[in-house]
Amino acid sequence: MLRLPLLSLAALALLTACPSAVPEPEPTPSPEPEPGAFQAGAAVVRMPVPVGIGTAGSSFLGGPDSDSPYANSFPATTRLHGHPDVRAVMYSRGEGFEVVLVRVDMIAAPEQLREAVLVELAERSGRDYDDALVLSATHTHSGPGRFIEGFYSIITDDFLPPHYIRVVDSIADAIEAAYADLAPAELAVVRASAPDGHDDRRCEDGLDYTNDDAPLLTVRKDGVIESVVMSYAIHGTVLGIDDLTLSKDVSGAIEDFTEAELGEPGAMVMLMNSWGADASPATPDVAPPASATPLPDGYDKLERVGSYMAGVVSSSLAGASFSDTPDIDGATYRYPINHSLLDYQLGEFPFLYGGVYCQGAVDCEAPGPPQPLEDIDEACLPFPEDNPAPLQSMVTVGRIGGSHFMTWGGECGTKLAERTMDEMLALDGVSDVVFFGYANDYMGYALEYDDWYFGGYEASGSMWGPKQGEYMSARAVDAMNHYVVGGELAFTQADNVALFDVSDPVAVPTETGLDVATMVTQPTDSGPGGVVTATVYGSDPWFGAPVAVLQTESGGWSDVTFGDGSAFDSDGYGFWVDMVPDPPYSDDDVLPLTRHFAWSFTLAVSSRLSERAGVGAGTYRFRIAVPQDGAEPVEVTTDSFALTP
Repeated sequence: MLRLPLLSLAALALLTACPSAVPEPEPTPSPEPEPGAFQAGAAVVRMPVPVGIGTAGSSFLGGPDSDSPYANSFPATTRLHGHPDVRAVMYSRGEGFEVVLVRVDMIAAPEQLREAVLVELAERSGRDYDDALVLSATHTHSGPGRFIEGFYSIITDDFLPPHYIRVVDSIADAIEAAYADLAPAELAVVRASAPDGHDDRRCEDGLDYTNDDAPLLTVRKDGVIESVVMSYAIHGTVLGIDDLTLSKDVSGAIEDFTEAELGEPGAMVMLMNSWGADASPATPDVAPPASATPLPDGYDKLERVGSYMAGVVSSSLAGASFSDTPDIDGATYRYPINHSLLDYQLGEFPFLYGGVYCQGAVDCEAPGPPQPLEDIDEACLPFPEDNPAPLQSMVTVGRIGGSHFMTWGGECGTKLAERTMDEMLALDGVSDVVFFGYANDYMGYALEYDDWYFGGYEASGSMWGPKQGEYMSARAVDAMNHYVVGGELAFTQADNVALFDVSDPVAVPTETGLDVATMVTQPTDSGPGGVVTATVYGSDPWFGAPVAVLQTESGGWSDVTFGDGSAFDSDGYGFWVDMVPDPPYSDDDVLPLTRHFAWSFTLAVSSRLSERAGVGAGTYRFRIAVPQDGAEPVEVTTDSFALTP
């Protein structure tokens, strides 16, 4: 056995008992990630919505009688005019330096919907888009309902999990497609002004006041514009529940007309509604073409706003200054909200769990300045304790180019929006703010404290009373301050919201369509101011609406297109599409059944949109793609017809 000398043993004990005289080197910190080259991508996905589902945003009480297996308490839709879709634009300088802007043709984008999209994206790609995603609703009142679980079902119809799952998937699909489209690009942020696109709709405050700002976030690739994202306050609804129509409404009209006006191949325009609580679409003075086709109620106004805004965007982009190294970054903050945090005094808004529909008679024609309504904060419909108003909301802030941006979870009044942005502009390093409203949550309306007491529709839709708006504003400013300055956050962040329950969705009992892809009526010749209609039998609306494309004959048949290369088809505003089931839907139906689904396509021969597509005298036909269950669409063509616009 080897024995060490005594001295060696002592030295060994000393070495093991005492720290080394030579300190261990500190670990080298990982370098902070640096942004890479700027890339951008854009995508459009047709929203999977069945004709027959109810719309959202209005009261179903007193609505027309219209049945469908896809509507419950709300009247069923029977028509399409501007098929709803999902639009996504991604700006990226590498992971961690990304912003994803998405807009959906829906009344709202609640926090639960955004959270479900994030979960779906994480499962598909393993990536976390929480700090990057801005999910905004156009606020069309002609978008599909049945996507909210809980209290909001009173304005959206009962929650339908299979429909909700498809909506979530379509949003994730659009984001993935925008990601796949990433390529080197340049970005410009242009400030446009559109005074004639909207009006002040709030009479109760005694003001006639709007903010006409319309920032344009514009991407080009290889010198060609690929996407334009516009932020504008317009409260995106012209059509109503009585129209029984699924539609992108005024936001989609602005997008479609602007794309046609720009004429850039493949360019996509996306409208993000900004504040808009006290704004409404105007009726700009835009002349129709000669011998214009008479349009159904509201359609002419959609064309007017779309045409006017297209001109604003086109002229504003001339001479835009582009950069291939824009700042791209975002951060998301969740904050709590409740009666206690709003610090109401005893007797002030005495609804511990929130309250809505705070009523008060307002005579906007009365002489003199507006007067606050006495006791309006005591005349509300209370939320029950077991189903309170939302107890949290969120805000995402960040940078896109030389501008900072913020989101607002609902419908913000103009003056409150201006006040919020002004407080952000007072922060060091913030020189410009782009406001994305109706985004990342929906908390109803929000006004300044004193304005709330004037009453009216906007005040009645604020779930936490007169202090809600200014509280949300303060949290947004706190978030921006933390983002640009750092330090300690001024509020305690809330946890991620619980998802809607889709764990056990009941299958939709779809029906078998009879004589699918069989023409029922053929189009006929039409002259000035006329329409052309063709009808085909299709499948159950759950599988999607058929699409008719206008074709022209000139040495062979070819699609009629706009300057950007997109087809002049029935998903846009040049057509309206009606679906009639035979036999008609009935409350006594025991599904599934077999029946005919007749889809009729009506083309307005002379309209502002057909004029942009170059529709003139000539020979035409429709090429119609008819969806099927589990199979590729069947394509049929109609007989030819002559147009003499």
